[in-house]
Amino acid sequence: MKHTKATILGKGAVMSGLVACALALPIVAQDKAMGWADALTPGEWTVSNRDGSEAQKICLRSAKDLLMLRHKAGTCQVLDVEEKGSRLTVQFQCGRAGYGRTVLRRETNALVQLQSQGIVNSKHYNVSGEARRTGAC
Repeated sequence: MKHTKATILGKGAVMSGLVACALALPIVAQDKAMGWADALTPGEWTVSNRDGSEAQKICLRSAKDLLMLRHKAGTCQVLDVEEKGSRLTVQFQCGRAGYGRTVLRRETNALVQLQSQGIVNSKHYNVSGEARRTGAC
């Protein structure tokens, strides 16, 4: 069979497309790996810190609002997700704004224990406490 330049280029385009799809798959898998965290009940949540500092209220629309507590979730990229039963660990990078690692332990879909630490705008943060749904936003 004689291969023309167009046939060879066509095969190259197909291969490039397959490679691009393969590289995109881990991102989809990461979103699915957050399974139980996506089932957290939306609404107003109160994060009570174990160090006694003032509690923080957030409007939880998605799991990322809690997982990326000190960062703007829309600007961050999830690097690693590890889910073991009721325990979820997420590591993320937020460009120049910093990075973080959050561990959630679910008690119910309206109550989780959390440990989050990282760098935001060149400053270290460490949050250890409990997050509880307290109402509607």
